[in-house]
Amino acid sequence: MTELRTQKKSLQSHITKLEDELAESRADNDELMVRWLRGGMVEERERLVGEKEQLVREKEKLVGEKEQLVRGKEKLVGEKEALIAEKERLGLEKQELEISLYQAENEKSEAKKSAQKYETINITLSKELKARGKKFSAQKEEWRKQKQEFIAQKSEWETKKTEFEAQKEEWESYEDKLRMVIVSLNKQGWDLLTTLFAFGNSDDAVWVNEMDERIVEMVGKSGQTLEMISERCGEMKRGLLEEVAWEGEDGEDEQDGSEDEQIDIEDEQIDIEDDQIDIEDDQTGGVNRDVMMADSEEDL
Repeated sequence: MTELRTQKKSLQSHITKLEDELAESRADNDELMVRWLRGGMVEERERLVGEKEQLVREKEKLVGEKEQLVRGKEKLVGEKEALIAEKERLGLEKQELEISLYQAENEKSEAKKSAQKYETINITLSKELKARGKKFSAQKEEWRKQKQEFIAQKSEWETKKTEFEAQKEEWESYEDKLRMVIVSLNKQGWDLLTTLFAFGNSDDAVWVNEMDERIVEMVGKSGQTLEMISERCGEMKRGLLEEVAWEGEDGEDEQDGSEDEQIDIEDEQIDIEDDQIDIEDDQTGGVNRDVMMADSEEDL
């Protein structure tokens, strides 16, 4: 654009120079005409006509260049208008960018405030999590202690269970032995056993004067009370059963040949005697069975 302006000024100065030269040529022409008129200088006139024609051609050329410059100027004006429109568009974009920048700064400020807020929340949550962690650690330690106590208690329960199973096995063995004794008893031994355990409650002062000689020999002299018998109930019961069992074994040795046949008869007899014990339990309030199953006076 600056170059076009420079060319335009150069052309204008050249046109001005040519016009000045044309004016000078006209003046010279007039002078020559005067000379020609005066002196008849035809050749000079022809030369001047040729120069004039040349100047006309140069003028036409300059006019064409001027028109070209005008078109260039119009083009430059159009470009200028386009640049102005582009400038306005860029101005609008600048405003939009400034608005966007302002919004971005506001969003940045809000984000900073939100970050501070979340940082505060994070600190609070961290403290709370630490407190909960300490609480959980304490609770975990308490659970560990409870677990150890439970393991110790479980071990104690297992020990008690083992003792109970051993005691159960002992009672089952004792019960099996008692069944064997009962099976091996004859009628006289069964009467002796039921008579011994049919005195009543432990605090009854029942005399055993009416017991036969065999009962007196096993229990003691005539005149002993049931209270004295109860003090030795556990030992006496086992001792009595062992003694009766020994007698039963002696009887089995004597009746070795007919043992299998007697078992069926004794089973039927035991069923009848069990019914008799149930009847006696109903009459005595279950004293007979309690006395037979008791190991000590406290159990009674």
